[in-house]
Amino acid sequence: KRFQTPAEVRGALERGKPSLVFVLTRRKTMWPLTAAALLASAWLAWTSSNRDLPPQAEAAALFKEAQEAMAQSSPWRGVQLLERAVARDPQFIQARSSLAVGYAENDQLDKARETMLEATAAADRRWRMGRGERLSLDAARAVVMRDFPAAAAAYRSMAELSQGAERSSALLSLARNAVQQGKADESIKTLHVLLKSDPANSAVRVLLAGLLSRKAQFQKAEEEFAAAELEYEKAGNQEGLSDVLLARSRALRSQSVDKSRQDARRVLELSAKTGNRYHHLMAKFRLAATEQADGHFDQAMLLARDAAGQAEREGMLGLAALGMGDFGYGFLLLRRTEPAAVALQEAVKMAERSKSYSVLATNRLRLGEALTNLQRGDEAIAVMRPAVEWFRQGGHDGSLPFVLIKWGTSNMNHDPSEAERSFLEALQAAERIGEEMYQSMALQRLGNFYALRDLRKAAGYDERARPFIRKVRNTGVFFQAAGTATASGHFQKAEDWIAEGEGQIAGYPNILNRVFTTESAHFARAVLLYSQGHCSAALQEMAQVRNKDNLKNMGVSYQVRLRRMKVCAFPQQAALHLSWALEQLAADLRTNVTIASSIAIASGEFALRTGNWKVAKRSADIGLAAISKFGFRTMELENLLVLRAAEMRLGNREHGLAITQQILHLASGTGIGAPPEFGGRHDLQVLWKLADQSRTPF
Repeated sequence: KRFQTPAEVRGALERGKPSLVFVLTRRKTMWPLTAAALLASAWLAWTSSNRDLPPQAEAAALFKEAQEAMAQSSPWRGVQLLERAVARDPQFIQARSSLAVGYAENDQLDKARETMLEATAAADRRWRMGRGERLSLDAARAVVMRDFPAAAAAYRSMAELSQGAERSSALLSLARNAVQQGKADESIKTLHVLLKSDPANSAVRVLLAGLLSRKAQFQKAEEEFAAAELEYEKAGNQEGLSDVLLARSRALRSQSVDKSRQDARRVLELSAKTGNRYHHLMAKFRLAATEQADGHFDQAMLLARDAAGQAEREGMLGLAALGMGDFGYGFLLLRRTEPAAVALQEAVKMAERSKSYSVLATNRLRLGEALTNLQRGDEAIAVMRPAVEWFRQGGHDGSLPFVLIKWGTSNMNHDPSEAERSFLEALQAAERIGEEMYQSMALQRLGNFYALRDLRKAAGYDERARPFIRKVRNTGVFFQAAGTATASGHFQKAEDWIAEGEGQIAGYPNILNRVFTTESAHFARAVLLYSQGHCSAALQEMAQVRNKDNLKNMGVSYQVRLRRMKVCAFPQQAALHLSWALEQLAADLRTNVTIASSIAIASGEFALRTGNWKVAKRSADIGLAAISKFGFRTMELENLLVLRAAEMRLGNREHGLAITQQILHLASGTGIGAPPEFGGRHDLQVLWKLADQSRTPF
């Protein structure tokens, strides 16, 4: 390496600076340059290794369309698009991962696990995976395993490390994941963040509007639906427009029946152009719901069965079960229990065939509710139990409070201790996720539960519910609370509850079941007047309850109240009403102990007024036997009042005095004033006085 000639030495000296070779080969220079080169190579390798493998163009387009569908209200269509994307490009790991998520969210868990294994196998065959592919795989694995916190962490990382459409998609998934965890407020917050960076994203508005509807913020929901509809109209996106119309029809309870029918018919027209079978069949189910709402029940059932049959023939079993389940529940909301049970039995069978576990569990719960209303309690419990166990397994925080409320309600006349546990568990679950509607419902059920046992506890739960029912418009609680206040002799408080409930009805013209709720107010005031001894005024209020469906729903309970008011106003008619009561008491009423005990009290009162002491005693014994296992202490007190009067009139004074001690104990323990005043309750005062042998029955 030495200079080979004098000329080379001379040239080097004259140059005055070291040659490039000399500089590069010096140890001082060579090591830093080598390190820099290695770092640059490592950075290039890392960047390359974190770059996702580009999918085929057609698969990428299908994947984008599927993401939009899944983010809105078309999960079934989204799954179909993802299936096509994977078929076009089997190495498209993000599409496979999203397909596993889609199956899991559509409750096709076997398919979800199988697809997750396929996605993992596809990843193992690759010598490297991009960062987005790895995060997508992690998120899918967490969703399939129902580890929603882990899924949220993956989606959050995806959002932080991406931008544009990818970031929007990750945030949408994060919002939907929050919904699955029962964190509606957190989901809404994420969607608002997304709207700031992507205000033209109509998919975000559709999801947001659905959540606002669930929180009874119908005006805001309507605005978001309208904005999404306008954007899709401008863009000429017919499938997106169909998604908006269907979601609005299903979620927006303030929307009129005519508007829902108009939206459904438009979706049918759009689906004829796009060929989208999901939209076509869902529109048919929505049309059936509008016929149902208008009272055309036979036509509605025909439409729903036709849509379900088409869905099954086209392999969309889950959609058939979902649509028929929603349709059947519509009958329940309209208080048409018998057709509800028929439709929901069909929906359960469809869900069993589809292996859509969440839809099956939901339909079982709804069927159990219908059977409970039909006084088929044992059947209801058997149908509901597997569904409740499935929801309790975990990963269903958003729906668990509602499930527990329905389960507890069905156990009220079956297993009271289980009912109480379920309501308390539902309240805790609702508080945990911050869902105010469910909190109001759980408190309502607890108030109702204790109204038959301890009026002070019942009133406490009613008061706790007040701030919630003011916000979420759970109007029926006002009238339930009025009943509790009336039963404990707090008449002014009862009137305040009724007046506030009436004010809420007047303030919300589109409130669900407006007629029923309005008549509930009249019924509550009638009971209040009757309890104070204003029997003629009570009958005038009862005359306002005239809707046939409401009367059918109230059934025997309404008749018992009405006849006791009539006897109060016209004592000479007692014999006529006694005949009716005894016929009812002889019927098989074991399935509803509350009704059986109410009739026993009424027949006992009527018998006492007509001098039939033995009949009164027998009626009281039947009433007490009916409720012996259920702890209905307020009803026990009334039956004991009948029994005390009968025993006194029959000359069994010693037994009558023993019963008097029981009555004193119950009056103190239940929050009813002590006899003979009973806190001002005229109906109880009458039963107390009928034991006095110096008085005539009238």
